[in-house]
Amino acid sequence: MSKNYAVFHSEKGKVSSAVIGRHIDRTKGAEYTYEHADPSRKNLNIHFDLGDFTTMELHEAVEKRIEEGYQAKNKAGELKAIRKDAVKYNTHILTGTHEKMKEIEDNPQQREAWIVANLDFIKKEFGSENLVRFAVHRDEKTMHIHAVTVNLTKDGRLSAKEIIGSKKEMQQRQDRYSEAMKPFGLERGLRNTGISHEGSREYYARMEESLKEGDSSEDLKVNKTFLGFQKGLDVENTIKNYENALKREKTAKKSLQIEISSLQKKFEENNNLKNHYFEKLKHSESNRTAEIAELQNQIKELKNENKNHLFSIETILWKADLSRKREVFIEHTNSVMINRALELGRPIETKDYDEIVRDEMQKLNPSMNPWSIQAHFFKDENGNDLFWEVCQEINENFKKLELEKQTKPKKDIAEEVKNTKKKGRRI
Repeated sequence: MSKNYAVFHSEKGKVSSAVIGRHIDRTKGAEYTYEHADPSRKNLNIHFDLGDFTTMELHEAVEKRIEEGYQAKNKAGELKAIRKDAVKYNTHILTGTHEKMKEIEDNPQQREAWIVANLDFIKKEFGSENLVRFAVHRDEKTMHIHAVTVNLTKDGRLSAKEIIGSKKEMQQRQDRYSEAMKPFGLERGLRNTGISHEGSREYYARMEESLKEGDSSEDLKVNKTFLGFQKGLDVENTIKNYENALKREKTAKKSLQIEISSLQKKFEENNNLKNHYFEKLKHSESNRTAEIAELQNQIKELKNENKNHLFSIETILWKADLSRKREVFIEHTNSVMINRALELGRPIETKDYDEIVRDEMQKLNPSMNPWSIQAHFFKDENGNDLFWEVCQEINENFKKLELEKQTKPKKDIAEEVKNTKKKGRRI
């Protein structure tokens, strides 16, 4: 009977976290980092929300966590400079024998419980605050988890050696992981090195040894390739793979530069087109302004013509009823003078008389000045000016009023003025 093994593999971050991040995050355009994944199952992957770290690229998240938690100080009390060769993070792979993992994956409740158990394990072992990636991949042959933790100790020092621990501590961690996986039917595999610096080649060799007992050749094949790498991957092949990846990136960069150049050309063309239409619009606007000015002049001329026509009509109408207008003017002006004398409490003087006559004459036709009214409306059929004749008549009436004031009691004068006000007529 074949056994089902729990698989927990930790490795120091030896290569760029950006490359590993693209594999874990399934970055678009970097498919070469997960070429064994099934694109149709990509939607089944789960990327856990770890706050701000989730929205950052992996290398950015690592640096951010170090920036937040690094507290190592020198004798002067200043933060120690981090060594350039310092191992800042660890990668962890958590999975199991293929057939058992398939069984767990197909059962939603078991799958969820298995994921939660692995998340709890990682947090307890390395600190929840140091966890910057936790992703469940279901788009490869065997469901597995990628976890990335930053090597910060509880007192804020950066130490991969202390976090991963010794050979014995690593074996103890393997024991704890196996214990956590027992509820899911997964058990401890063959005890081997389990050391933190173990490379991929050594890891897969150990996996093969662990799976010999009771595992079919198909199981072995699956487990040797479940991460998308081939058995026996050595340094030379690793370098070759990265060289190929670099070439692809250079090709992509060149393609991008060509695209940028094309976009810049289109931008320049669009800018020239914009300037062309702007000048055309500006010219059109200038022509439209000139047309508007011409129309405004025409309107002004028409208004003047219309005004002259109205003036001629008004003149005809005034002359048609000239005698009546004069009569009304004299009567009304007399009434106004009486009222004004009463308001002033004194006889009307020459300046008062001129003001009253001018104001009342304006009322004859508000659109004309008083002297134009005089020139047009106080002439007889022979062209003789009758204005001063009218004013003389008004003045005579005013003199009569002054004389009456001297001979009549004030009470009678007031009564007469009151009656005059009632009789006053407006033009």
